[in-house]
This record gives sequence, structure tokens and C-alpha cells, in this order.
Amino acid sequence: MPTTALYLLTVAIWGSTWLAIRYQIGEVPLSWSVSYRFIIAGLCFGLIAVLSRRSLRLPLKAHLICAGMGLFMYCANYVLVYHGSLYLVTGVVALVFSVIPIGNALWGKFALGTAISANVMGGALLGLVGIAVIFWPQLKAFDLESTALLGLGLTLGAVALASTGNMLAAVRQKFGFPLVESNFWGMLYGGGFTALYAVMVGDAIQFDTSFSYVGSLIYLSLLGSFAAFWAYITLIERIGLAQAGYALVVTPIVALGLSTFFEGFEWTALAVAGVALCLGGNVLMVRR
Repeated sequence: MPTTALYLLTVAIWGSTWLAIRYQIGEVPLSWSVSYRFIIAGLCFGLIAVLSRRSLRLPLKAHLICAGMGLFMYCANYVLVYHGSLYLVTGVVALVFSVIPIGNALWGKFALGTAISANVMGGALLGLVGIAVIFWPQLKAFDLESTALLGLGLTLGAVALASTGNMLAAVRQKFGFPLVESNFWGMLYGGGFTALYAVMVGDAIQFDTSFSYVGSLIYLSLLGSFAAFWAYITLIERIGLAQAGYALVVTPIVALGLSTFFEGFEWTALAVAGVALCLGGNVLMVRR
């Protein structure tokens, strides 16, 4: 597939997955929806491994890393994201999530010894200021019962957990454990952990056979969690991490555009200023 097509595919899918999450909210407990999503996606990686005659056996150290990725990246992170989507339009959730390079940089510094560049620090500051601007009305009239602030808190918690999972993914790469096999186990661990969490909190196992639920589940599993990830990794291999990173800058724009048409997101002056600051920070963070 041409590089331009890979780039557009990544942006289109990841920009729209946030809206697809909206169609997962309903009869089925969100924990089970997350579990279904990553079990299906993990099995897709397993199928690729089998068809390409790869061994799914990994050493114990790799399984420990994959279990950590599953817990932080594919379980707890998405449980918070799905619950955050109950209180915020999904475009705003995507925008808040775009500050994840901050957590990645901090983990890189303290766990892997990677220096934090001035670009990342400046971009992080712009992103946080932008989010504060968007939520300024709620922050100004602080109320513990504010659903908007609850959604913000849940999404920021998801960002922290996802960056922890990203750090473990970097450790996986450092040890040279294979990508396909690691994602097979990581996603299955994540789906399993989420199912265990659902049982512990008393979420009854359910499934919705409606077109909207099944369609969004297939979209999130096969495209959002499998195909887009594969396309993004291919982009990194072809054009480098910095250039591929611009896909993550454009993703919130797509998500906010969809939220405007499907969820009634209102472009107030504060919203425009906040989005501009966040996107400017994202551009600064991924620049060389």
C-alpha cells in the first residue's frame, strides 16, 4: 500500500474510533465491550501469526511484559476511556488523549533514561493550557458533581495508564520480542483482565445483537485495534517516528469534526482557542 494511503488510513480510522465508542454505550456493560474488543483484535494477530507460520511461544519475561501491556494499555486505559465517553463528546476525549506524549516522555526519562526535549516540554505546556481553556467554565465554577470534570478526570487517568503501557511496549522492543506475537498475548491478557474486572464489580455478561453495537464492535476490533495499529507501525518503519507522529496530530481534528456533526459539539470561542493550543502543542511535540 502506498505511504500516503497508509497515512490517510491511520488518520481516518483512529479519528473515527472515538465516535464508534459512542455506539458501544447501551445495554452491554462497558467492561465487557472492552473485553470483547481486545479479545477479537488479539485473535486477529494470532491468525496472522499462524498463517505466517510464526511460533506464539514467548519466554516468561516476554509474557510478564505482555501482561503489563494488557493491563495498562488494553484494559484499565480503555475502561476509563469508555466511561469518560459517558460524560464528554468523543471528539473532546480524543483531544484530551492527544497529550499522551507527556506521559510517554516522563516514563522515557525515569524508566528508560531518555532525555526530555525542549519541543516536548513546550508542546506539553501548550496542550495542558489548551485543555484548561476548553474546560475553563467548569474549572471556574468547580463542582465535585460536574460531569464534565468527571469525564476529564477519567480521560486524564486513561492517558496516564496508556503511557505506562507504551513504556512497557518500548521495553518489549528493547528486548527484541516480536511485535505480532506480543500483541496477540498482550491483547488477550487485556481482554482477560477486563473480563475478570467485570466479574469482580458485578457486571453481568451480556451481548447486544443490534446492528449498531455489532458493527461498532467489529469496527473497533478489526480496524481500530488491528488494522490501524498495523498501518501506523508500517508508517514508522517507512518514514520514521517523527513524521508518522503527525497522524496523531490530525486524528483529534477528524474526531472533533465527527463530534460536531454527530454529537452536537459547540465551537465556542474558548473551544476554538483551546483546540488551537492543543493542536499547536501536538505539532511542536512531534517536530524533530
